[in-house]
Amino acid sequence: MAYDAKRQHIMLYGGLWLGGLYADLWAWDGRGWQSLSEPYANPTLDHHAAAYDVARGQLLLFGGKNYRFTALGALFEVSGAVLTDLEIAGPSPRYNTALVYDSRREQMVVFGGRLRHGDDFIAYGDTWIWDGTAWHAIATGN
Repeated sequence: MAYDAKRQHIMLYGGLWLGGLYADLWAWDGRGWQSLSEPYANPTLDHHAAAYDVARGQLLLFGGKNYRFTALGALFEVSGAVLTDLEIAGPSPRYNTALVYDSRREQMVVFGGRLRHGDDFIAYGDTWIWDGTAWHAIATGN
């Protein structure tokens, strides 16, 4: 969930329920929720992060898990009611990560996350910057 300054709405995408994953986009205008997409018109996604890139006017989603509960390293742009995978190499697949917009530097920042490996979880401690065209690792650690 993130605030979309262009639409002036809080946007909610995807999620998890007992029967599976959601793949729909919703907008909150302060009075009520409005469905913006068909239930499965986009990829299913949960445990992802969302933030609004003010400099580029884009709502972005990063990481998460798909319907097979496979971790993703994808960066999605939300345009209208459609998610587009920008297909740019960057952080390794993960979920439960933090994504924020740094307004002073006009860039997105991704930190951490985790990945299931067998019966264990790998906790990431790395930081990445999205400058609007490419990812840049600025700190690493596990």
